[in-house]
Amino acid sequence: MIGGLQEEKLGSPRIIKEINVCAKNQKLIVIEDCPKKKADEAKRCLHDALCVVRNMLENQKIVFSGW
Repeated sequence: MIGGLQEEKLGSPRIIKEINVCAKNQKLIVIEDCPKKKADEAKRCLHDALCVVRNMLENQKIVFSGW
């Protein structure tokens, strides 16, 4: 819920920068040096990725989709 976002929960980054990540001019926002953070996005992303791998190993069916 967007209304529940508060600085005390998210922290205050000291460095925010935008970098190019490939030749197609795609940009990535990098947030660094956030001393009060209580959420660790890297851990959550890694956990999500491991869950996807686990699910694929347990159930090897693939559903193709497209437009």
